Amino acid sequence: MPANSEPALLLESNAIIRYLAEGSALIPNSAIEYAKMWQWLLYEQGEVRPNLASVRFIKKFQNMIPSRLEEYQQKFIKSKGILSYLDSQLQGNAYILGDSVSLADISLYAYTHNAEEGGLDLSSYKNLCTWFERIESLPNFIRL
Repeated sequence: MPANSEPALLLESNAIIRYLAEGSALIPNSAIEYAKMWQWLLYEQGEVRPNLASVRFIKKFQNMIPSRLEEYQQKFIKSKGILSYLDSQLQGNAYILGDSVSLADISLYAYTHNAEEGGLDLSSYKNLCTWFERIESLPNFIRL
């Protein structure tokens, strides 16, 4: 950091991982692949996080309180659709963009791999489960 510059404050997870991955193979070189990566990062924030993370939070950390049961049921149904969509995107692909892991995989993995904690059965999503194993076998993978 230059001597007179202020430290940067990054608050959004995808902005943080993008910063940390600068210069790495997790960021595609081609403009179209880079755009596709961002498409998935935005999908994660707009669909995955609000649904999968919410059902997990309501079930695991709020013990299915009655005031959130209707919300849970709606987000549970949406979450099943999201998991199906991701599973279909992984059909014939090692990673979400194809043959190479990218930030899209890192971002999407965060809320999908523990969806069962929200009451979602992952066993029927074979491509997704294989993808979880592939992500977890990457060098430097650390389970939290």
